[in-house]
Amino acid sequence: MYTQNVAGKVRYFQKAPEITNKDIVAFSPFLADNGVDYGAVFRLRGSAASRLENITAANQGRLLAAVVNGRFVDNVMIDQPVKDGFIVIWNGIQDAELKEYDKLMPRIDKEKK
Repeated sequence: MYTQNVAGKVRYFQKAPEITNKDIVAFSPFLADNGVDYGAVFRLRGSAASRLENITAANQGRLLAAVVNGRFVDNVMIDQPVKDGFIVIWNGIQDAELKEYDKLMPRIDKEKK
């Protein structure tokens, strides 16, 4: 288990990732609300999208942690199954990490049709 302090409470997360870079086919970054770092929308390949739907259906009311390069950056409360194949990290992504993502995958608006 992986522990993280979230809102003043120690929370436990599964250590093995459910979604990895291999599961992502495209992304679209945006400036986070804090104006300092970035968030991003990631489009998942079919098998990962199905996996995310199953995970979110089975874990409603629990937290989902976002970890980038081994660094905890954000968490969200799962309130419903994610059925559209997109996952969002709302903040905590650094500019250098976006540059690495650009080397690995296309931007959502630049995907081959």
